[in-house]
Amino acid sequence: MVAVRLVGLAGSLRHGSYNRQLLDVVASELPADAELTVWNGLARIPGFNEDLEAIRTPAAVAELCRALADADGLVVATPEYNHAMPGVLKNALDWASRPPGASPLAGMPAAVIGASLSAYGAAWGQQQTRAVLTAIGARVVDGEVAVPRANHAFDDQGRLVDAQLRQRLVETLDELLAAARPGGPWLSLSLDRSVVLDGGRMVQAGPSARVSTSPRGATTGKLVDAAPAFACGES
Repeated sequence: MVAVRLVGLAGSLRHGSYNRQLLDVVASELPADAELTVWNGLARIPGFNEDLEAIRTPAAVAELCRALADADGLVVATPEYNHAMPGVLKNALDWASRPPGASPLAGMPAAVIGASLSAYGAAWGQQQTRAVLTAIGARVVDGEVAVPRANHAFDDQGRLVDAQLRQRLVETLDELLAAARPGGPWLSLSLDRSVVLDGGRMVQAGPSARVSTSPRGATTGKLVDAAPAFACGES
């Protein structure tokens, strides 16, 4: 029985994309009660235009939003062009962010990973993608997977050659699945405000320093103690 349904987006339109291949690795690493469905329609999404939005939501956009609404979590695998996230990916996320605060991405657990030919594994593209998803309201997990020199990163069976990268991917997916499973607890960290959710219910919220030091319930204590940066008053 499938308990967690994830949707995957590859930020590249290229046939044979390394990031599309990375999503295949994600699917192979999921436990039996989770599945990943890759949405491949980025090329069909028109440029974001509020005039067009006011007339009618484009069919491809509606399809993307349905895929997101039907999922429990999101995995974005992004390349990097000129030290930035791909325009087609940013465009798709702009469409999916509508309406602001009530889009299918609002509150959705998400993981951002990436592969590139460079030595940095699309690190800047991933950073921008995380920032955009966070601005939209998605709950982006901390795990990072940057696959460098992607043309040498996969073996003949499509698996990651680097065992450490594979382990990092598994750990990131574990973090995502914990947030996406029904009833999973979640700690949102920022410099000035933090929110603790458990089963979709707000357990504690307020200035970060107060949440970390004030009397805490079991859920809050467990999550705060597991976040050393938070315990130090940093983000």
